[in-house]
Amino acid sequence: MKNYNKIVRENCKRLQESNKTLEDMYRIIFRFPDHIMAEKSSLTGEDEFTCEEIQSSVDKIAAAIHAKVKTTNKYIGLCGENSVEWIILFWAILKSGNHPYLMNLRQPDSFTSHVLETLGADTVICIHMQKNFDCTCLQYEDLEFLGEEVVLPEGIPFGNELAITTSGTSLKEKICVYTGENFANQVFNTKEIVEKQPEIISQYKGKIKQLMFLPLYHIFGLAAVYFWFSFAGGTMVFISDYTPRVILSTIKQHEVTHIFAVPLLWHAIEKNILREIAARDEKTQNKFHKALEISKKMQSICPKLGKKVAQVMLKEVRMN
Repeated sequence: MKNYNKIVRENCKRLQESNKTLEDMYRIIFRFPDHIMAEKSSLTGEDEFTCEEIQSSVDKIAAAIHAKVKTTNKYIGLCGENSVEWIILFWAILKSGNHPYLMNLRQPDSFTSHVLETLGADTVICIHMQKNFDCTCLQYEDLEFLGEEVVLPEGIPFGNELAITTSGTSLKEKICVYTGENFANQVFNTKEIVEKQPEIISQYKGKIKQLMFLPLYHIFGLAAVYFWFSFAGGTMVFISDYTPRVILSTIKQHEVTHIFAVPLLWHAIEKNILREIAARDEKTQNKFHKALEISKKMQSICPKLGKKVAQVMLKEVRMN
């Protein structure tokens, strides 16, 4: 069983003593070669990816990017849904001496093209999708083949910034640029968070597994779901699509322990529960609301005991 509290303390200490760059964060996150960094379901069952395997792919893709782009200190568009390849490409762009622009796939391509122009990005790398922008569009799969044949030259400076666009509901161009220090300061909140709420790194069968539900091109997804939990030594679990059936089966199959999501998801779950209870008989409704009140009171007095009481009293609700 891993001592996650110890991992968090050691990683934060190493980061505090570093220059707080993205390269420093990369070295700390990948410092355990045998750690299972990611999992996903496949036709053959479950695929696992260690830090060493992912890091090896980062090296190859970084070399391929440098061979194709032949420049450093440039923005390169990263176009793809959450995946192991997304993580590899994110670090590979930085290791090639360039900066990733994390492209929001929910925004119109015309909007994204303007952002690419503003950033001076003349290259986009797509993962398992075809896109046409007014620039060079490379395919991740092609870089994989090229990466077997080329080597990244020594002395290439590791990139230390990335760009993200806001959710863009108004479609007004707003670009946020972050450096390693920005993410380091987020990670430094870990100690206080864990002290106030130790259950945030609670385990199941000796493991912490985070469902990669929020898109990584969103600042909360990148900062909390990826950087924050990676520093705790957690494992990322990727889902093949966002249908309720696949999400639930992935959670059960991979024994996911944590899900970070925007409030909308939890409000939707609450509404569905209340709607289901309202359709039951009066006795069941009264039983539910009484159990809910007892649970809330117990958890406010003694959180751990209250949680166990809630698991028993509201078992049917939880299982459904």
